[in-house]
Amino acid sequence: MLPASIKWLAAALLIAPGVADARDWRLISLTREAAMFIDADRMEADATPYPHGWVLVVMPPGRTRFVAMEAHLEFDCAGHRRHGLAGLGYDQAGAILTEAAVESVWNPVPPGTLFSRSEDALCGRYVLPARSYGSDLPISEGLDAMKALG
Repeated sequence: MLPASIKWLAAALLIAPGVADARDWRLISLTREAAMFIDADRMEADATPYPHGWVLVVMPPGRTRFVAMEAHLEFDCAGHRRHGLAGLGYDQAGAILTEAAVESVWNPVPPGTLFSRSEDALCGRYVLPARSYGSDLPISEGLDAMKALG
């Protein structure tokens, strides 16, 4: 079953168009169920009123229609909330299956959840790892990292 924290993204990706290419992916969260990357080049941590950036969530094939979901997220650091501004859904080869421009409702970001690390990075509470996965979508790298966990 998908974590509730990414169900909204899967639903939002069925809606509308428009996002950009990644440039500097960094792995920020890894479990057996998902690998989350953040694009260091598209982080706007000092944006007013809310910091925002792009994340990529990679999941094992067969869980949803998508193997990876990329989302432009905005965070309310003080309120520990987030909402999606846009997103893309990809298959395992990195082909775009759907695009979405969304203005989703604000959702809580409880500590220890998939999105808490991206909130911490954009809100200045987490330093990104030095390792860059480059500008290509790190879908296979995310799948390999999850497999390595067992």
